[in-house]
Amino acid sequence: MSERSREIADDLAKVISTQDSIPDVVAALFDCMTFGLAQLCPDCRRSLAASICKQLLIHAEQRAADNDEPNDCGHPRLN
Repeated sequence: MSERSREIADDLAKVISTQDSIPDVVAALFDCMTFGLAQLCPDCRRSLAASICKQLLIHAEQRAADNDEPNDCGHPRLN
């Protein structure tokens, strides 16, 4: 992750509240990502979208394993 991408991530994290619903947060981030992807040519957009899909679950599961306080979604925590 570049220094600038860390700064952007930090800025986004500052406006996300623990009071926000997870689906709302994901929808907002999805909208931000699609805006960025729309700025690319079709080939780069498809390539980056495919890369994001592959990495998203891997990174989320790594973060979840490090998270001591998961959001209570009603499902048992499996990790």
